[in-house]
Amino acid sequence: MNVFLHFGDNLEWLRRQPAASIDLCYIDPPFNSKTNYNIIVGGAQVQAFSDIWGFGVDDMKIAKTLQVNSANPGVAKWIKGLHETIGHCGMFSYLVFMAERLIEIKQILKPTGSIYLHCDQSANYHLRMLMDAVFGPKNFRNEIVWCYDSAGRSKSAFNRKHDTILLFARAGTTFTMPRIPHIDQKTFNHIDEDGRKYRERINPDSGKAYRYYADEGRGINDWWADISVPPQNSGERVGYPTQKPLALLERIISASSNPGDMVMDCFLGSGTTAVAAVKLNRNFIGCDVTYAAIEIAEKRLLELDPIPEITITGHPVTIEDVHALATRDKFQFQ
Repeated sequence: MNVFLHFGDNLEWLRRQPAASIDLCYIDPPFNSKTNYNIIVGGAQVQAFSDIWGFGVDDMKIAKTLQVNSANPGVAKWIKGLHETIGHCGMFSYLVFMAERLIEIKQILKPTGSIYLHCDQSANYHLRMLMDAVFGPKNFRNEIVWCYDSAGRSKSAFNRKHDTILLFARAGTTFTMPRIPHIDQKTFNHIDEDGRKYRERINPDSGKAYRYYADEGRGINDWWADISVPPQNSGERVGYPTQKPLALLERIISASSNPGDMVMDCFLGSGTTAVAAVKLNRNFIGCDVTYAAIEIAEKRLLELDPIPEITITGHPVTIEDVHALATRDKFQFQ
């Protein structure tokens, strides 16, 4: 399998990608959670990324450009309505940031491609409307609720212990229903001519009996409570603050892509999407603006067997590149 990792701004990177080249896109972008996230690098705690947004003049310029130049009239209407509804604020800035990138993602998705956007209650309702504007409401497939239990309890509200994953895909897009084993195997009290256990059920419409096989398992609902957050002492943990479970990405990739397909994650983070894709015999392309994320992803990929072909771009290779990075982004240079 081939893996391509890029260090840099994902907007510029997305604009350079070939049209209709991606089979599946999963993104776990900032949530506008009003939090700074840290990571341990070289024994010291440094900021991985900031998820605190404030309105700036450039945000309004970008918004006006999208209104005038967007090939999708739904996006232009959405931005106008958003501005009239919430005005100049951090949420507006965050959503304009997301709109630019989702428009580019749409261009590089294949007609048979899917996108999963991972978010939480901070902005999920705004993002759903933005996804409707970009991809079209008719292409909405699921609002998946990932339920989990983890540290942290509230004294002023119900504990917030779920994320939302929005799935958009066109008709005819690749989808294979993941299945999990039936819990109560005792109810399968018949055996067919091939030795398979089954039970009979009655179709309420036709009144006819049909067979329900034990080894087929059951399809998965749109709320996922069987995938937990890896504990802090888990070998799966890599120290990245917003790391998602490998099982979560394996389920998504198995459902909406085929072996040999190209999977993309332009908010690479801890590299879990890349690892899951390679383990499932998919190719992968990803980007992150934090160099620590690139290093973590590469390290995890090098631990796989067999090791995929890894190509990394965007990192400094000359003295001039180093000076340019130090001038542009002192934190990443350090």
